[in-house]
Amino acid sequence: MHRTLLKLGAVFAAAVLLACVHAQSHTQPATEMTFPKEFRSMSWKTECIGRVLIDMPTDRTRSWSAQIDAATVRRLQSPLSAAQFWAGVETVRDQYARQKHDEHSSRLGHYERMDARKVAMVIGYDNDASLWGPNLWRFVHLDDQHAYEFKIGSLPIRGTQPSPALFKPYIDQYTPVLTRIKPLRDGEIPSGEGLCIDGALVGGDTGRNAASALNVEIAKGTLLGVSYLENNQGTFMESSFEELKRDQERADFALTLRSEALGYKEFKVLRRQERTLAGLRGQEFITRTTLNNGHVYYAMQWGTKGGAGLLEPTVSVFMNTPDTAKAPDGSAYTPVPPEAQLIALWEGALATLRIRPGALPAGQVLRAVN
Repeated sequence: MHRTLLKLGAVFAAAVLLACVHAQSHTQPATEMTFPKEFRSMSWKTECIGRVLIDMPTDRTRSWSAQIDAATVRRLQSPLSAAQFWAGVETVRDQYARQKHDEHSSRLGHYERMDARKVAMVIGYDNDASLWGPNLWRFVHLDDQHAYEFKIGSLPIRGTQPSPALFKPYIDQYTPVLTRIKPLRDGEIPSGEGLCIDGALVGGDTGRNAASALNVEIAKGTLLGVSYLENNQGTFMESSFEELKRDQERADFALTLRSEALGYKEFKVLRRQERTLAGLRGQEFITRTTLNNGHVYYAMQWGTKGGAGLLEPTVSVFMNTPDTAKAPDGSAYTPVPPEAQLIALWEGALATLRIRPGALPAGQVLRAVN
């Protein structure tokens, strides 16, 4: 999850950069930077991701992801009126209803609309055979700026004739969390217990493998990301040092490809250390890779591996620059700043990581596991 949940005296002293980044919302003047223009004048603000806070650029392309209550969660487009919300839900329902199934009357297994809660459930089969159970879609409309889709794939009822009675236990099990989602205003930092996702706070039990992540493309091809996972059950996780070991093994092979343009000319570990951030002792590394064609890229990561339950989360912060000079469409990625400046940017982001006050149930404290 670390890099997939999600992928963060030539100029001025790193201390000045750190002081700037510490502010909740700030802009670094372009005249103070020799960065490529895409790295200049970034506006930063505090983001709530999972149960931690960190400053992230606000004026860059961003991508949220989340998993809550065993479902993949997506925030729907906004603004979205209640009428538009219901029309969209009914479109999903009707698409299933129009398609044939080899054993049932259609691919629509069940539809339930709860007007008072602005909640809808659509249970439907993704193919016309009975090889897999149906998907459970939950939709909730909190207000015109906050509507969400929860998807659980393949309920364990393959081959069973659909009926309201069959699906009632699932409706009962998966409805309550939809009443515990509190919308947040843009930039609002909540004070109550819960896990932050895109634009909302989820209180109470978040379910197994609950996660929230935000990736920001701070320049074309360069990503700064943060992820938070709790209640780990059966998900394979790696510590930062374990990931670094894999990178080193991959590099050992790539260094033998001397005649290949994308083979490695050099793989340098610039930093490998244990480091305490936000009261959590994690592991950090920074690597620099030089390809045979001369392209240079960086990987930076800090994280805790995590254990089980609410209080042993997997927390990860990373910043990666592009491993090729050009994107798949042939356009050039943004050149990265000089190494010292890039690492200063990384340090500045890490310096703002902290546990959100009030995020945990009273008396509870997070523990680092690596």
